[in-house]
Amino acid sequence: MMLIKSIRWTVDREAHIARHNLLPDEVEEAIFSDQQGKTFFVSQARRNKEEKVYAYLGRTGGGRYIKFIYIYEGYGVAFPVMALDMSKTERRIYHGK
Repeated sequence: MMLIKSIRWTVDREAHIARHNLLPDEVEEAIFSDQQGKTFFVSQARRNKEEKVYAYLGRTGGGRYIKFIYIYEGYGVAFPVMALDMSKTERRIYHGK
């Protein structure tokens, strides 16, 4: 299991998640505080086939369910692709149903 220690935010990635009404702090809270969070392999990255894309399903302390899509860069660093609220199906997966 890979452990995310930090997220490499860029201005465009922060702007992208803002369109989904999310802040970087909310994403980080879900990743670093949620002990039930789940990570799944999604696909190879389009720009570089050696990079892998993952999805993380987690929850903020305030109860918001978040899906975080990222490229794992190694050494604990995640590069955000997008973040948004989980769908109902993703919530069921998160709860193990």
